[in-house]
Amino acid sequence: MTKVVLGVFESVPVDITTSVTTLQILKLTYLNEEGVKQDFPIKQTPVLVNSPEFMTGYVTKLNEKRWGFELYLKGGKAYLETDNGSPVLSVEFELI
Repeated sequence: MTKVVLGVFESVPVDITTSVTTLQILKLTYLNEEGVKQDFPIKQTPVLVNSPEFMTGYVTKLNEKRWGFELYLKGGKAYLETDNGSPVLSVEFELI
């Protein structure tokens, strides 16, 4: 099991060399309307990753607005993309 915290505009190495891995998104961190960092736990069914290139996403409501992000695993690295103007700062996930 590997836990990873991935910020917006960052990439981090991930090992998905095994044939099958499960990805579980645990929480996201965002800025609330007062500019304070807050954690938002995510209850999502783990996703089966069976390819070295993979994408999953999530949409939630923060600060009374709908925001989403996409998490990519590609070339041994993880990348995070968010909606334009999103308050999302980072996502924590684990590979099991």
